[in-house]
Amino acid sequence: MNKAKLRKGLQIIAFFLPFYMGPAFFVFGNNHKHELAFQIIGGSMMILAILGTLFGLRRIIEAIFDKN
Repeated sequence: MNKAKLRKGLQIIAFFLPFYMGPAFFVFGNNHKHELAFQIIGGSMMILAILGTLFGLRRIIEAIFDKN
């Protein structure tokens, strides 16, 4: 197992954890005066959270199945 790749994957996932507040912004935008802005911010945060998690998981899986 490559510990450097594993650590990097965990760091990527930890960096994108705050972006999981996106659904809260999205729902808050439904009942607020600036609803379109909050929905755009919430939607982009959700997409960034999912993509960041996928990149981090890919790095972790590469570390687990590394032959070195």
